[in-house]
Amino acid sequence: MGQNPLEEKFLTTIQRLWPQGVPLVVAVSGGSDSMALLALLMATLSQWPASIYPMHIDHGLREQSAADAKWLKSYVREKWGLPVVVKEVDATPMTSHESVEMAARRVRYQALHHYAEECGPDTRIVVAHQSDDQAETILMRILVGTGIEGLSGIKPIQGLVVRPLLEFSREDLRQYLRARLISWREDETNSDVKWVRNRIRHQVMPFLTHEVNPKLSSALIRLGKQASELSGWIDSAVEQFFSEHHIDVSQPAVTIPLTHSVLPRPILAAMLSRYGIAHGLRLSARQINAALAGDTTWPKGFRVMHGDGALHLLEPQITNPTFSECALVELPKEGRLAWCGGHLEIRTKTWPFANQGSYISAIDLARWPILSIRCWQPGDSIRPLGMHGTKKLQDVFSDYKIPRPWRHRWPVIVGYAEGQVRVLAVVGLVTDDEAKTWPGRLVHGISWHPKTEDPWGKIRS
Repeated sequence: MGQNPLEEKFLTTIQRLWPQGVPLVVAVSGGSDSMALLALLMATLSQWPASIYPMHIDHGLREQSAADAKWLKSYVREKWGLPVVVKEVDATPMTSHESVEMAARRVRYQALHHYAEECGPDTRIVVAHQSDDQAETILMRILVGTGIEGLSGIKPIQGLVVRPLLEFSREDLRQYLRARLISWREDETNSDVKWVRNRIRHQVMPFLTHEVNPKLSSALIRLGKQASELSGWIDSAVEQFFSEHHIDVSQPAVTIPLTHSVLPRPILAAMLSRYGIAHGLRLSARQINAALAGDTTWPKGFRVMHGDGALHLLEPQITNPTFSECALVELPKEGRLAWCGGHLEIRTKTWPFANQGSYISAIDLARWPILSIRCWQPGDSIRPLGMHGTKKLQDVFSDYKIPRPWRHRWPVIVGYAEGQVRVLAVVGLVTDDEAKTWPGRLVHGISWHPKTEDPWGKIRS
C-alpha cells in the first residue's frame, strides 16, 4: 500500500522535530491517538530512520488497566514486531494541592524520562497529543486563568518531549487507523466527566461549538499559535535582559531592577516564571501577579520582596535579608532611582558642571556607557584618581569617617570590563582612575540624596 497524504504530512513534520537515527521512546496507551502515532512512525521508518522503543504506563487507576497492557504488548509485537515495555506506577498525590490527574502526569513523565536515559543520550520522548487536545488545553487554561505562555498551549518540543501530532485531528487519526485496519482500545475513564479535562471535552467544547462558534477548535488553535509567537519574542527579551544584567536565576537570591518597569508586564512575569522553574516551582498566574503587585510568599517558603529600586526573589533560608548584599541595579541614562530610603538622580551632562548636591560623581560616558549600582561588598577596592595603587573601600569609608551603619547603604557605581565587575565610584567620595573624563566630554552625572540628614558635614568629589 502506498504512502497516503497523512503519512506525507507526518514525515514532513518529524523531519523538523528530530534528526535521523535517534532513539525514540514512544508513549503508547493503546488509545487511538498513541496507536496512530506508533503506526505513522513505523510507516515512515524507511524514509526517516529511528530506533523505536514503545512504552506503556500502567497507572493502576482502572480495573481493566492490566488487561489493556497485556493486549497492547501482544498486539504491537504481532503487528510490528516490537516489544512494549510496561511500567506500573503509583499515581497517589504527593500533596493536598495535587490532584490524581496531576499525580498521574508527574509519575508518567518520570517513568518516560527514566527509560529515555536507559536508551541513550540522544533519545527523544514522543507523545501523541493532537490538535483537539491542543484546543481543549487552551480553553481550559482560559477558564482557570493564564498568561501569554499558557495561551500558547502544548509545545511541540519541551525538553526531551516531542509532540508530532499537534497538526492532526483526532478524527483524522482514527480514519487513518480504520483505513490501515489497526485496532485500538477505548479507555472508559475518558468519558467520565468527573475529570476536568473530560468535562471540557464532552460538555463545554460541544456546547460552545454549537451555540457560539462552529469553528471553535480552529479559533483556539489559531489563538495558541499567535500566543506562541509572542511567547517566543518574550523569551528572547528575557534572555537578553538576563545577559545584559548578569542575572542567574538559579542563585538563592536574585535581583531584578525595577528601573525597567517600562518593560511590558508579560516580560516581567516571564522573568518570575523563569526563577520559579529554576527552583522547582510551578507558579500560577495569580502567584506571579501577586509578586508584581507587592511583597508576597510563594510555595515552599520562597519570598518576593520589593526594595532598593528592585525586585528581590529569595530562597526560604535567606532570613531578614539586607538588600545591599544582593542588589545590583542598572542605572538609567536619565532619571531618578530610589535607593536606601533616599534617591539617586542621573543626568547626562558635559564636564565640568556645577555641583548641585552633597554627593556627586561624574563618570565618562563614552568609556562606560552602561553602569550599575550596588552597595559595598567585602573585598571591594578602587584606584582613586591620580593614584597608581588600589585602595579598599573599607579604608575609603574610614578616611571619610563614614559611620558603620551607613557604609552598607552607600551607593557604589560599577561597570563591566572584560567580563569582570569594576568599581568606578563611591558616589560623592572617590572616583576610579578608569572613569576619569576631560573638559567638554559627556559624563554620567550621578547625585545621591539620602533621606536622613548628613551628621558629619557636606562631602563633595
